[in-house]
Amino acid sequence: MISEIKVSSRNLAFDLMKGMAVLAMIQVHLTELFARQDIYDSFSGQLSLFFGGVPAAPVFMAVMGYFLATSTSLLDSLTRGIKLIVWGLLLNIGLNFHLIYKTWQGNLHTNLLQYVFGADILLLAGFSVIIISIVRLIFRNAWLPYLLLALAIAAFGPYIPVVSGSKLPYLMAFAGGNYSWSYFPVFPWLAYPLAGLAFGLGKDKIRALTTGKDLIIFALCFVLWLTGLLVFGFRISSSLTLYYHHGILFFVWALLFIICIAYIAAFIVSKSGTFVLVRYFAWLGKNVTAIYVIQWLIIGNIATQIWKTQGFSQLALWYAGILTAVSVLAYIYTSIKAYFTPSKEISL
Repeated sequence: MISEIKVSSRNLAFDLMKGMAVLAMIQVHLTELFARQDIYDSFSGQLSLFFGGVPAAPVFMAVMGYFLATSTSLLDSLTRGIKLIVWGLLLNIGLNFHLIYKTWQGNLHTNLLQYVFGADILLLAGFSVIIISIVRLIFRNAWLPYLLLALAIAAFGPYIPVVSGSKLPYLMAFAGGNYSWSYFPVFPWLAYPLAGLAFGLGKDKIRALTTGKDLIIFALCFVLWLTGLLVFGFRISSSLTLYYHHGILFFVWALLFIICIAYIAAFIVSKSGTFVLVRYFAWLGKNVTAIYVIQWLIIGNIATQIWKTQGFSQLALWYAGILTAVSVLAYIYTSIKAYFTPSKEISL
């Protein structure tokens, strides 16, 4: 299968970034849902949350924003955003189907609305595409306003109030607020695609300023990121509540990490772009939306049965098995899709 995987060299470094984020994402979902509570609470569990934090969702959203710099019509952008939202809601139902069934049978007592309207990353992607397409009517292609807006949204994120009511909280959770089902709300997470868009629009000016200084910039970003890690980064990354509703300091720290990862990915591609594992990871990144959906359908429905009962060796086996199953199923899906439809993707 791997020998048949084709990845566009034009986007190989970005695909590689997303591919590595996929690996981090799957392992953290297993820790959250499969791992025994003592493992989750241990230092190993905190490391898993850390590596499934900044290296995953922020990378997905920033890279998505970068490619939104490519001009499309307002109607196309709005349509794309609405489709992502619809698919996000359907995925919430699909990944929780086993839970919904057991609740319907009376074996579990859960508030299903919190699962159906969980503010997950596919929904965030949809809202981000819609909001950015509207904001672009104002700022056009001037990159700096998007970066300033990203900083403002990240700063305001932790201050979204929690409202009460019978139905309003399920809508507010998409905007923000410390709801248990508000995983990736617009505040602060819209900041990442906005920052990616700013870099996408300003890449020529940035490239002109940084030509010949790559190593210096990488070293500076890495030192600043490492300093932030020692201060607060690990604590926020390893606490889901803090991570989902972080503020501007963590956002800046995460951006430094994304810049470091971009340099590392570009270096790997320049030295080993044809290596089979690099191509495989890049293929995962290129097909991240399909892989994201498939892995959640598998993990979400299994989790209802084995919730927080698995040890270290079992988690390792689950990781290998699910990664293999997801890769095969995604390959089959993308092959069928490529055969019957034009190559026009809706992706993170």
